[in-house]
Amino acid sequence: MGFTENQEVLVKESWDILKLNIPELSLRFFATEVTVAHTTSKYLGSVHLKNGVIDPHFEVVKEALLRTIKEGVGKKWSEDMGSAWSEAYDQLAAAIKAEMKEDKGC
Repeated sequence: MGFTENQEVLVKESWDILKLNIPELSLRFFATEVTVAHTTSKYLGSVHLKNGVIDPHFEVVKEALLRTIKEGVGKKWSEDMGSAWSEAYDQLAAAIKAEMKEDKGC
């Protein structure tokens, strides 16, 4: 399943709400054991591999992200919005994992 146009709209809509309270939400997110976010999947793959990130860590981060977004958008939260963010995260995680495997030489 790909990232749909409707999912993109939901992510952007919720981001507009979230960015109004970035300091608090960032602290909440990082307090839930979430690490670094930079711009390229290759860099992220390298950083994650170097820091010993393994597959189960991605699920912990995903759960922390979804909880933070749900709290951040409040009444605007819907199952569709959760699915949109979940799909966006899954695609990013897959790209990072692919780069980690490449860096590892697998």
